Amino acid sequence: MTLTKQKKWYSLPDKQPKFKITVGEKIDPADFLNKADDLPSLAARQLTRYLQQQFIQDSIMMEQEIKEMIIEVLNLEDISPEEIKSDEPLFGDGLGLDSIDALELGVAIKKRYNITLDSSNNEIRNHFSSVSALAKFIESQNK
Repeated sequence: MTLTKQKKWYSLPDKQPKFKITVGEKIDPADFLNKADDLPSLAARQLTRYLQQQFIQDSIMMEQEIKEMIIEVLNLEDISPEEIKSDEPLFGDGLGLDSIDALELGVAIKKRYNITLDSSNNEIRNHFSSVSALAKFIESQNK
């Protein structure tokens, strides 16, 4: 929910928020402080860079998972996940999927990620434009 001057700060959002908390490996800030010669500002930058890399890695893993799901759900036996480019269009000139493939993929995504897909929403076509767009959409729905 974005606060604007027209909305009351105490208004409840239209959509119920969903939170997903993943507990990863334990991070000891002292490790970063030791590497930075006990300079807190340098340690903070190194820790920030480390955390950014972790989030980027999560995004790459989501794209890989989507590529594998596309191959599995649509029975694309003659293609590997590495051959599907994340920014390549899924339909038309890109991977060459059609409307039936879109329906099957939509059902699989709905089941796997528990996401409600609204076919009347004009933005849904943009979300299904590429693997990276689909990953961003799924991640935004699971926040």
